[in-house]
Amino acid sequence: MAAAAEAPCRADCEPPLTGVFSERLFQGQCALVTGGGTGIGFAIARLLFHLGASVMIAARREAILAEARTRLEAERTPTSGQIGFIKVY
Repeated sequence: MAAAAEAPCRADCEPPLTGVFSERLFQGQCALVTGGGTGIGFAIARLLFHLGASVMIAARREAILAEARTRLEAERTPTSGQIGFIKVY
């Protein structure tokens, strides 16, 4: 019996943020995510942010930080935490 084929994940798709974790799991907690402007680092920062943590994202390129800020601010919900950005030299 053949297994059902999974739909391929496009480069622009993002996993859902609901489901396994409580919306306020990290409320009152702080996190520093280095390399958080792109890729896995951004995904981790995004999840922590949506689960209520105060997140600082550190990256070397200012343009990457600006893009991350725009994306996260657009996704803000009442249960989202705080977000900050640090440019690393």
